[in-house]
Amino acid sequence: FGTSKLLTLVMLKSPGEDWAQKNSDEKLFVSMPLANQVAVVDTNTWRVVANIDAGTKPLRVRLQPDERYLWVGTDAGVTVIDTATSKVGGQIATGKGHHEFDFSKDNRFVFVSNQEDGTLSVIDVQKLTKLKDVNIGGPITSVTFSPLGNAVYVVNSAQGSITVVDTRSQQIATR
Repeated sequence: FGTSKLLTLVMLKSPGEDWAQKNSDEKLFVSMPLANQVAVVDTNTWRVVANIDAGTKPLRVRLQPDERYLWVGTDAGVTVIDTATSKVGGQIATGKGHHEFDFSKDNRFVFVSNQEDGTLSVIDVQKLTKLKDVNIGGPITSVTFSPLGNAVYVVNSAQGSITVVDTRSQQIATR
């Protein structure tokens, strides 16, 4: 302690909730639930260069591995932002509740948890459409994709269970 490591302050329209930074260029994305927007910050100048309308209460943000899209969890589902243009590429209705994301290693699918509904939405990234909802059977805490097992592991902390969803069949393989 004793000395500050503060580099700068970035002024946002409202408090930030979550953030993601592109590795390939100098963009930082910050969700602002009270403003219903995502701020785009240029990390060369540390200035907000855009505020994108992202839907109601954008909370969780995740960049897909190839960094083409930023996925934003909102009250109505997910908003997809094209990171090159900073424009909304689509809005996809999923289920209710907080959303966590993970991606297949080939960037073909995104797996979105719907905490209150206890479902996992499978979304086709190329078409930006929901393929199906897999009923997990309880509130979802977290989601992670395993490239080795080609499966999605879904944690339900209320029940103390892990559900394994096979990504080929998009069905529950085991609990």
